[in-house]
Amino acid sequence: MVRYPQPAIQIRWLLFIVFCLAGCDVSELQKTESEQTEPLATEAAVHLSGPTMGTWYNVKVISQVGIDQNALSKKIEAVLFDINSLMSTYDLGSELSRFNLLPINTQMVLSPDTVTVIKMALDLSVKTAGAFDVTVGPVVNLWGFGPDGRLENKPSEMAIDAALSQVGYQALVWHSDNQLSKSKPVYVDLSAIAKGFAVDKVAEVLREQGYNRFLVDIGGELVAGDGKAPGQDWKVAVEQPDAHQRAIQKVISLRRMGVATSGDYRNFYEFEGRRYSHTIDPRTGRPVAHKLASVSVLHPSVAYADGVATALMVLGTEQGYALASKLGISAYFIYKTSSGFEVKATDGFLSYVSR
Repeated sequence: MVRYPQPAIQIRWLLFIVFCLAGCDVSELQKTESEQTEPLATEAAVHLSGPTMGTWYNVKVISQVGIDQNALSKKIEAVLFDINSLMSTYDLGSELSRFNLLPINTQMVLSPDTVTVIKMALDLSVKTAGAFDVTVGPVVNLWGFGPDGRLENKPSEMAIDAALSQVGYQALVWHSDNQLSKSKPVYVDLSAIAKGFAVDKVAEVLREQGYNRFLVDIGGELVAGDGKAPGQDWKVAVEQPDAHQRAIQKVISLRRMGVATSGDYRNFYEFEGRRYSHTIDPRTGRPVAHKLASVSVLHPSVAYADGVATALMVLGTEQGYALASKLGISAYFIYKTSSGFEVKATDGFLSYVSR
């Protein structure tokens, strides 16, 4: 499977879905909108789910024509399997793993989907001045937030510097539209963007099958198609970033829009009385130390929203807000204060807030 945090530490996936796709407690929303959550008697509605990428996928489809649930489920799982076979870092036979094992300055022809994801990642790396870096894997692994397991001791400065020497998106070199090499031994990890890409691909499959009213969720990265009914959007609640309880921070209305969230309040270490976030700054090789607890990003491409949310989480509230405003990104920041949580949001995001 694609390399992602294990289920117990999936702190990035902070979204509740009103019809309980992820099994979260959203009873308040259900009661408030109970008359709006059921499809018409003449419509078909299915809910498909299963394990993928270290988490679960959930798909809700509403249609005026019958839905072949078994056939649709097979198509969705085939798409997810293909993405895993291309972008997994757990599978040494995957396309991405084979690229990572290549000697430097050796070219490899990549599949169209892998090319799309890596090019998007590199574009984000440039736009964020390295706050997003698809080669950050060695440092993430060093701090115990990768597949190598949890840390017993804080990494030494020498170890951090050694891992950081293997980070740098600039080392990835295109030789044609689909031929890539590396100028130093970097390790490409697509976990901060591939899950969002998988959401986009599942939505693409649904549209190809003639289903336009849907909600697709993979571990909290989510996209909505057309509305549930005429004049009725899908309702999604952003979770309050509290490690001790699950509560709703804000409800947003979605139609033909995706959303991704990044946060740091469930996955961290404590060494010598200091807390270390799982969010690693690729520029320093060290966990971020600011007060931003979570950030949600809206964009039609969930892959893009996924990557941007990661970058904004690295940058922190003020720098992240400035970048989101500059790029025209709809973003919602929840940050810690001495008295609790405060929020800061771009105008674009606020236009989607329903309550």
